[in-house]
Amino acid sequence: MDLEEFNISFSSLKAGSNSFSFEIDKMFFEFFNPAFQFDGTISIDSDIRKETHLLDIRMKLSGESSVSCDRCLDKMILHFNQSYQNYIKFDHVEEEVIKDDVIFIPYESYEYNIAFIIYENFMLSYPKRNIHKDNHCNPEQVKIIEAYSNPDHSHKFDYDPRWDALKKLKEN
Repeated sequence: MDLEEFNISFSSLKAGSNSFSFEIDKMFFEFFNPAFQFDGTISIDSDIRKETHLLDIRMKLSGESSVSCDRCLDKMILHFNQSYQNYIKFDHVEEEVIKDDVIFIPYESYEYNIAFIIYENFMLSYPKRNIHKDNHCNPEQVKIIEAYSNPDHSHKFDYDPRWDALKKLKEN
């Protein structure tokens, strides 16, 4: 995947609002981070507003992905519905510079690849933990977790009294 489809030739855009649509999937994320496991499809509707010295990029990402629950490890569907706004300003710079969420590019530029903007915005909205809503976790896995995390079952393991001193610190 070369991500050429995300090149926006803004030199040929009309002033004002311009609409673009994209779809991203597993291949898109493997380009940026091969370790990130994504199993789904995201639709992107973007409105790029061209002004004299500025591009105002507004994106709406929507879709879903199949992920593993971080608690029970069963598969679950994660839904995405996010909106973002980014700015690209033309400036007297030799190469792209990012400051305070504004991307500065040289006046001589005639196109910009928005793939990284899409990736960055998506990753910022991706949840830190993926857990089934409303306690729909696998009940068998939950029982195993509770058995190993319950202090009443500590007789199954070798007991080390040094941990008691640490527990007291935690309680204070």
